[in-house]
Amino acid sequence: MSERANAAVRVARAVLGVALNGAYVEDESTDYVGIRNLCPTGTVDNFQGEEGHHFFILESGECEAYVHELGTDTLVAKYEPGELFGEKALIENKPRGATVKAVGNCRENSFRASFLSLGR
Repeated sequence: MSERANAAVRVARAVLGVALNGAYVEDESTDYVGIRNLCPTGTVDNFQGEEGHHFFILESGECEAYVHELGTDTLVAKYEPGELFGEKALIENKPRGATVKAVGNCRENSFRASFLSLGR
């Protein structure tokens, strides 16, 4: 894992209190979940328009975000290890703004954090 990805995961662990070890972790008292995922090429994490319940920190590999409008998919962002995505739907309480796909094999850390879902 890159230094940047390692730092991002450490911050998420500290903020959420999640000890990621490749296993599903849940704590009912704080209502968060953390899970480490291996995503083969083409795996879709977020679908544009769906309700968001998780945010993601990319550990290795790359992901790309596409917005679908008028029958066309437009690349709007690329994510590298250490970057996070999916948080906007949680924070703004809005549907996902883009579809995010794995480019090549990647590993990510997925978190559900209800305390980020303001007003839900």
